[in-house]
Amino acid sequence: MIGCFIIWRLKMKKIYKRILSLGLAVGVIFSLQESVHICAQENTQTTESIFADYGDENGGETDTAEQITGTGAEENTEQTTEETENRKNTERATRETETGKNTEQTTEETETGKNTEQTTETETGEIMDADDTEEAEESVWMMYDGTEEPEEPDEPELDEGFHQDGSVAINEMNFPDDEFRKKIKKYDTNKDGLLADSENRKITKLEFEEKIQTEGIEYLRYLKKIVLTDGICSIMNSSSLEEIEISDAYKVDHLRVASFSGCTALKSLSIDAGIDLDAGIDFTGCQKLETLTIKEYMGAALDLSPCIALKKLDIENLYGKDRSSIAKLDLNSQQKILELSLKAVKLSEDFVLPKSVQKVHVDGVSSKKLDLSNYKNLKEFSVEGSTENLQLNGCANLEKLDIEDYYLKTLNLSGCSELTEFDTLDQDNLKNIDFTGCKSLKKLRISSGGLKKLNLQECSKLKELEVNAGKLTDLKLPEKIQKITFENLLLTSLDLSKYNKLEEVYFEGEAPKLEKIKCVNTSLKIFDVDRFEKLEKLRELDLSNNKYLKEAEFAAYGYGTYVDPVIPNIERINLSGCKSLKTFACHKAPKLKTVNLTGCVNITELDVAYTGVGSVDISKYKKLVTYRCAGNNLTKLDVTKNKKLRTLDCQKNRLKYLDLRKSTNLTNIELNDNELTSFDISNISGLGWYKFDNQYYTIAKGKKIDLAKLPGFDMSKIGKVTGGTRSDGGYGSVVTLTDKKTNTVSYEYDVQNGWYQTFHIKFENPDNLASIKKVKCTLNKNTYTYDGKAKKPAVTVTLKGKKLRQGTDYTVKYKNNKKSGIATVIVSGKGAYIGTVTKTFKILPKKTSFTKSVSVNAGEIELSWEKADSATGYEIRYSTDSKMKKNVQKKVITKNKNTTLKIKKLKNNAVYYVQIRTYKLADGKKVYSAWSKAGQIRL
Repeated sequence: MIGCFIIWRLKMKKIYKRILSLGLAVGVIFSLQESVHICAQENTQTTESIFADYGDENGGETDTAEQITGTGAEENTEQTTEETENRKNTERATRETETGKNTEQTTEETETGKNTEQTTETETGEIMDADDTEEAEESVWMMYDGTEEPEEPDEPELDEGFHQDGSVAINEMNFPDDEFRKKIKKYDTNKDGLLADSENRKITKLEFEEKIQTEGIEYLRYLKKIVLTDGICSIMNSSSLEEIEISDAYKVDHLRVASFSGCTALKSLSIDAGIDLDAGIDFTGCQKLETLTIKEYMGAALDLSPCIALKKLDIENLYGKDRSSIAKLDLNSQQKILELSLKAVKLSEDFVLPKSVQKVHVDGVSSKKLDLSNYKNLKEFSVEGSTENLQLNGCANLEKLDIEDYYLKTLNLSGCSELTEFDTLDQDNLKNIDFTGCKSLKKLRISSGGLKKLNLQECSKLKELEVNAGKLTDLKLPEKIQKITFENLLLTSLDLSKYNKLEEVYFEGEAPKLEKIKCVNTSLKIFDVDRFEKLEKLRELDLSNNKYLKEAEFAAYGYGTYVDPVIPNIERINLSGCKSLKTFACHKAPKLKTVNLTGCVNITELDVAYTGVGSVDISKYKKLVTYRCAGNNLTKLDVTKNKKLRTLDCQKNRLKYLDLRKSTNLTNIELNDNELTSFDISNISGLGWYKFDNQYYTIAKGKKIDLAKLPGFDMSKIGKVTGGTRSDGGYGSVVTLTDKKTNTVSYEYDVQNGWYQTFHIKFENPDNLASIKKVKCTLNKNTYTYDGKAKKPAVTVTLKGKKLRQGTDYTVKYKNNKKSGIATVIVSGKGAYIGTVTKTFKILPKKTSFTKSVSVNAGEIELSWEKADSATGYEIRYSTDSKMKKNVQKKVITKNKNTTLKIKKLKNNAVYYVQIRTYKLADGKKVYSAWSKAGQIRL
């Protein structure tokens, strides 16, 4: 009896504690009452003593024990004893079957806490292992019906907050949101309706795709990160949560406030969507928040004052109460912030960045002036928007800068001693920039249509510069600059000679006024003007004594075509002393008269085709492989010393003889359109590309020629002769013209072992006629005014005082003699005279006059005139001098359809005189009409 009673006492104690921790239903208590009732009559006093002891151990629960004991006084003692024994036997058998353990051993392990693998802490602090807990539960269910375990219990009701053992009931009171509660239930591994501390520890990250309410999140005391979508903007009172990610907040209805108050451990908050809030965001208690990211915020002023630990702030779009109102942002409390990225359409003028900031990106700021002077911690800064004045002076640690602000006019970077790279400064309106003290700057790209002065002398480490400044007239560079790209220069001259470290120079765009470039005795390796549209005004280029320069190409050649050059009007090029030079190319520059290549002994490619250079002595260029001198009116060419020559283009000259017997490596030859009478290529075996046609040798007078007297002519190689006869019965060297129709003799000549080439001899004046080229030709009128009719001035031709007769001694033709411009008269010999003479005369565009000339505003006049269809454009001059001798100003209108002009910035209370004339472009020259009558305007 005593043993049974001890076992019963232990079981009752465990069952009672389990009832308190689980909050089981009243049915279980009735089962307990039944057990107590059965044993009450057997030993009532002992039972009461046991419950008294138990009540003391459990915080004064003895009243309940007494009630339970008292309810069984009327039961029969013997029956109770017998039923109790039966129940004990049944319990023992069931327990031994399921666990395979001795009851006494299990009880001992439970009480001594030896089993440490799985433990559960009760409300009173006792440790129970899994077997004990299971045993106690089994006893309860066995007392309930004696055999079967019931279904899983329902959620504990009306049980709010943490229990003493650290568990929390997963019910509607603690977790009101169904979806949220459903997510938490997944962690209830034993399905007891409680989130035990061990289960709670496993909840460190939660993700939700559906819309939920997070009330009860404070019970998840090990939760570190939560990811939410579909319009959740408030999470409060989580002491463990460190990271929050929220997206799709646009689905939220218009809210009054969003709150993250009480999230005392929160370090990172990301709202990857737009939020529209009446009263802002509540960050109360978020003292540990370090990173805040908001895709779009619109509403009341954003109060970040509680976020004293904030280090990184990123707001992609910041608005006021609507998209057009001013956004306010106070960061005075954020003195630890290191990174800031902010886009605001309208940011309040009192916005001030914390001095602690190291990295800043500002977009859309409408403030006219942004002053970050002396921000010593600032390392990276980028800005987009409409700021006109940006002050970064004194930012001694600034390393990286990116500006895309198209309204910027003034930029102060003085004292930015650590700035190493400024890759993008594309500002059309930029007028003033200060780089004083930017001693670490290595690379810079500037593009500004308004910049007139640029001083980079204190940028001592600057190596690369790209400058696009169409109005730049004053440029100062550091001595150690190595690479420069110029684009759209307004300079008239450019001298780079003092930059002895300079290695690469590139030109792009236009330089309409550049006349002279000098870059002497530097480290120049590349000088590239190919990307310029044209340097129309460039006359002189001096690149002498650049010992590393290998290429000087100012024009391109490809597929047999000479591309138009970028320096068409160049006159002088000096490359003397360029010992490493291998390539020089400048063709189709007819004004080029001088190319100095003295000392360029390593040159391998030389192209001076279609220039005015004339004959070039190439005998000293022993390494020459390619030589192009086409179209230069050459009469002599010596290539006998250039044994490595592989390509020779000397077409369209006046060569009468060319010795190619030593040019054995030639593979490409173009000799066409010369005056050669013969050539020998029998020693050239690898010939690939060639052009030999149209060889016409000219005889000025007479109708005979002795071929044997021509240089290099071998009579044994002559073949068939047409248009003339050979002396000595067809075997002699003298050829007499017989074809009076063409005045041409043609013959075949063996140029390479049976390869016959045709040559021609042209007899210009076989009958010894007088040349009309020596006549005096005059026109009766040299100037006309356009009226739509053809103009034919009378022609007078005299030779040595003798007047020649038109139609008998000469004929006259007119060309371009109807439209305004320059017309031509062609006089051709006839009868006893031979040859042609040309004369020109002008047809002036039609005159125009003002239809309106008035003063419309202070210091401003407005002019209108009649359109002149025959003109290209108009020229207007104005002055306070009625005779147009002093202080004369001119305006040119390049399109004839423009017939109005406003002239501003004139002197008030003065009288101005204005005149207009038309002009016509003809062969690149302007033909002007007469000036109109002067108009008088009083301001």
